[in-house]
Amino acid sequence: WESMRTHPVSGARIVSHTQRVDRSAAVIVLEHHMAFDGAGYPERTPPKRQHVMSRIVAVADAYDAMTSRRSYSGARPPVDAMRRIVSRSGTAFDPVLVRLFVEMLGVYPPRSVVRLTDGRTAIVVRPGEAEPLRPVVRLVAESDGTLMEADALLDLAAAGAPAIARHLQPAGLNIDVDDYL
Repeated sequence: WESMRTHPVSGARIVSHTQRVDRSAAVIVLEHHMAFDGAGYPERTPPKRQHVMSRIVAVADAYDAMTSRRSYSGARPPVDAMRRIVSRSGTAFDPVLVRLFVEMLGVYPPRSVVRLTDGRTAIVVRPGEAEPLRPVVRLVAESDGTLMEADALLDLAAAGAPAIARHLQPAGLNIDVDDYL
């Protein structure tokens, strides 16, 4: 872990010596694990607020790290990652940027597996334009569990469309999310 915590400094050093790369990139690499509230790493003396671009990258990097398989952890479902980011808004992450990130990806981010109120299973393809709780989904299984072969997209904001009842852990299903995107 101590070795891992050195990567922002090492990365910033490499980027600062790379030709044709804007020097601001080194600042972003250095600061992307510094927290909005001044915690995080590397520590800076005296404490200095993260650059706005570093705060943007911090949110995106955390989401990517949580939703990707890593040598030290499995991938979390997108909904769980989003909840964790929201829970750390104001401490680890800039609350304004977290709100914008949620608006951009939706409450149920793309790749989220959900059970609809009619019992069908779907994968979120993109956030809803008008209603964050009603994204566009790709139907993947009937309520009895039968996998669907059709390439059916459903806008949950459409009149009469079912709602999301809950999100599901994709590991427990007999599908590969990537096959449907």
